[in-house]
Amino acid sequence: MASASALACVLFIVPGAFGVDGGGTSFIVDPKDFMLPVVRYFETKGCAVKKGQLPADSKIEERGMILKDQYSRWLDGLRREGKIDSQTAKWMIAESLGGLTARMALGTLKMTDVDAVAFIGVPHQGTPLARWTLDQIKEKTWIYRIASVVFDYDMGALAFTEQVLPEFLEKHRARFQPPAPVRIGSVLNECHSNCSAWLQVLGWIGPKFAGDGIVPTSDQRFGDDLGTFDLDHLTAVVDHRLGHDQRKQMLDSIWQWFKQGPVRSDKKG
Repeated sequence: MASASALACVLFIVPGAFGVDGGGTSFIVDPKDFMLPVVRYFETKGCAVKKGQLPADSKIEERGMILKDQYSRWLDGLRREGKIDSQTAKWMIAESLGGLTARMALGTLKMTDVDAVAFIGVPHQGTPLARWTLDQIKEKTWIYRIASVVFDYDMGALAFTEQVLPEFLEKHRARFQPPAPVRIGSVLNECHSNCSAWLQVLGWIGPKFAGDGIVPTSDQRFGDDLGTFDLDHLTAVVDHRLGHDQRKQMLDSIWQWFKQGPVRSDKKG
């Protein structure tokens, strides 16, 4: 029997490598602003929201183990407080590297109690940016040196980079396969207007492709298609004026897709 005080929905946000405290990318985005529009949107819908705290530079396996532990501890705490019951919808939104982390945690590490996962800007089939980054590290290019000296950002410390190569993900596809009961969907972001300055610079000096500035559009596909939006890797999840209308449409699409699953009839929003 459902508890009258239980929440209709809970949302756990799985972050990528941007916006993590101590991750070295604070010169691009302030960690406190990262995923803030997502948090605010789902809180207004009546969901309890928690953003995971994952290391920025670890391999996907380590991030997956930390995610599984943080998620289960959060749910256990909510159960002890009587805030969730068997009728509470349990959702995740996973961004960028966080999407591969969530897939690893669900598929290989057997993370449970997840009804649906929506992906934003995830390199499901890899990204050419990974190979470009490895080249910068190997050749110690001027880009590598500027990132290290000026911005105190060590590209060589990104232990996950080889794991975002298309051939790695193809070879280890089974390790990233969520179990069938979990609903999976992805938004596709491809920026054409009001793209963030940092990613425009990256497009000038890095690989050229149509997508969100980090991940090609086609490589973001996995599971249900939740729509295509004029957003880049940052404007999709960081709260500023760029892409505001498109970001709202993207979140509306995710919300409507989430609600297709079991949600308490007395608390639908």
